Amino acid sequence: MNNHIKTLKKFDQERKSWLVLSAFVAVGILGIIFGWNAVQTNHLIWVVSSLGLIIAVIWWYWTMRLIRHLIEHKIFEAVILQDIVEDIRHIKDEVKNLPKD
Repeated sequence: MNNHIKTLKKFDQERKSWLVLSAFVAVGILGIIFGWNAVQTNHLIWVVSSLGLIIAVIWWYWTMRLIRHLIEHKIFEAVILQDIVEDIRHIKDEVKNLPKD
């Protein structure tokens, strides 16, 4: 269970890192928009496009990985909850079958 919490904290740290990176991406996009003439004159369209695609692919991979891990955690939680429910039912049956004094 402790490992479960550590993994969730790691996901939160990754989320914060992506949030910081998104600020740089937003500034970069604004730079491209307002400096479009410089991008065209210096023939940087391929560089800008390539960087954008690379960031998009990395982000997509990270998002799919995060979703997979979150689903694994939800399955783990569901198994634990199912075990708790079964234990409670077992205890309830045992209490019902106690001899009455």
